[in-house]
Amino acid sequence: RTLVSLPIPLNDSGPRIIFYRCNYGAQDFTVEQVSQYITALHEIAMVSDPYACIHGISYILDFSKLTLQHAMLLTPTHLKKFVQFFENTLPMRIKSFTVINLSPAAEYLQRLVFPYRIFICGRNFNDISSAVPRKYLPQEYGGENGSLAQLVEDNNKIWDQHRDFFRENAYYGTNERLRLGKILDFGGELGVAGGSFRKLDVD
Repeated sequence: RTLVSLPIPLNDSGPRIIFYRCNYGAQDFTVEQVSQYITALHEIAMVSDPYACIHGISYILDFSKLTLQHAMLLTPTHLKKFVQFFENTLPMRIKSFTVINLSPAAEYLQRLVFPYRIFICGRNFNDISSAVPRKYLPQEYGGENGSLAQLVEDNNKIWDQHRDFFRENAYYGTNERLRLGKILDFGGELGVAGGSFRKLDVD
């Protein structure tokens, strides 16, 4: 219920829109558990969503239920790894972040977390069309891009379809003790080891 892909891409044939709601208690999940869910959703997009692979991803983040306790869970180390994940590890383009229902006090923190093109909208949605036309929002937010309740059910079916994929992935990895030279940092919850999948230099 926290993170869903909306069915209609931006401008009908552009980036995939991923809608995030901070609708869970700060004590319900750890940052590591939320990170695993986020990365798994992107893995599914990489193998099954041509809009996301070709045109990238636009995020809409609803922070109406964001609390100080949520913000305090994000340590500088977590923030650094999130930035590394979006900049270097994720082999898809991040087109934009649109933040809605964000309090003025949280705006500064939000800009630190996501140093990308970002549009911040308060509780008044009149200006959101300059970033995302309103019809591409979910029905619960005055748009035409599916019902979140139904999308959650549909996404649960997608998770079930990829259950074997994630089970098999758990068997793959590396033995870093056998690596020559500098040990890479694969121990983080985002698996960020540095470098980028977006550019390859070929001799």
